[in-house]
Amino acid sequence: MNITTMSTSFLDTLLGYEDIGNGIGDTTREAKEALVLMAVGMKEKWKVPVSFHLKRGVMADQQKTLIMAAIDALQEQNIHARVVTFDGAATNMSTAKKLGCDYEHDVYYFQYENRQIYVTLDACHMLKVLR
Repeated sequence: MNITTMSTSFLDTLLGYEDIGNGIGDTTREAKEALVLMAVGMKEKWKVPVSFHLKRGVMADQQKTLIMAAIDALQEQNIHARVVTFDGAATNMSTAKKLGCDYEHDVYYFQYENRQIYVTLDACHMLKVLR
């Protein structure tokens, strides 16, 4: 991953190029955002980043692949994902649909190894949008 730091007297900025992983993305374009996949405990208080990807934009298919890879990696460590949470951006809603959710017909989960993983919208972000 190609990351550089630029320091000015007013602002410290982290610069990098698009790198979604596995050769996906154009590594010559400057990244504008970071997609961070994080695991958070439900019964105990802990959180850990699983992966991060510098991006300029990500398609729903790519995002689905990254989410499933993170769930697989957690599963290998005997950590069982129960919920995927993100904000209501159009790409995220398309990703939910590609995972198997259908909010119009009250299907808020997808199947993974004989169990349901729910997809929810982050309440804090959605309230900010509503406001």
